[in-house]
Amino acid sequence: MVVVKSIKLEIIQVHGGITKSTTKEFDADRPIIIGRSSECDIGFTYLFISNKQGIISFDSDKVYYNDNSKFGSIVEQNGKEIKVHKSNKELFKGSIIKVMDTDLNFGFKIVVLDINFL
Repeated sequence: MVVVKSIKLEIIQVHGGITKSTTKEFDADRPIIIGRSSECDIGFTYLFISNKQGIISFDSDKVYYNDNSKFGSIVEQNGKEIKVHKSNKELFKGSIIKVMDTDLNFGFKIVVLDINFL
């Protein structure tokens, strides 16, 4: 049986033309919480981001993004943007989670660099 072991993410923050990027690897033993709260695994300080914007969760051999925010998020896959609001979207290597518009110099995106399996 194939099971997700870990996920490697690039976390990109854009604010006022300044871009910060970090790469992190997370074990798949628990969900990854994204948001403004200090309890989040991936934290942002932007006021437009919900305390718990979304969750990356693992189900056997699949990875999902569940949006919990007031206004939703975008998941980009193969160049196609999909609005996710109060729902789940399966993630794959190369998927991008976006909040706000980083092309307009404000927001964040999380890029799935790799998904490792047992």
